[in-house]
Amino acid sequence: MADESDEIGKSNRSKQAHGKDIDSEKKLVASTKKGDYNEVESLLNLGVSVDATEYNRQLFYQSENYMTPP
Repeated sequence: MADESDEIGKSNRSKQAHGKDIDSEKKLVASTKKGDYNEVESLLNLGVSVDATEYNRQLFYQSENYMTPP
């Protein structure tokens, strides 16, 4: 029983971290568009992905062109 609750806790923490990644990457993209280079530098120093991988993946999956595999 304890193993199952540990796995659920790990899964929830992983989802929270994933959400924070996307939020941070959104901030990075927005700051770059605004030209707020101090904020960009700060986010990059915190380890936010320069490629905004998770944010780009989210945008792709939300697009009209994405089709779920059969």
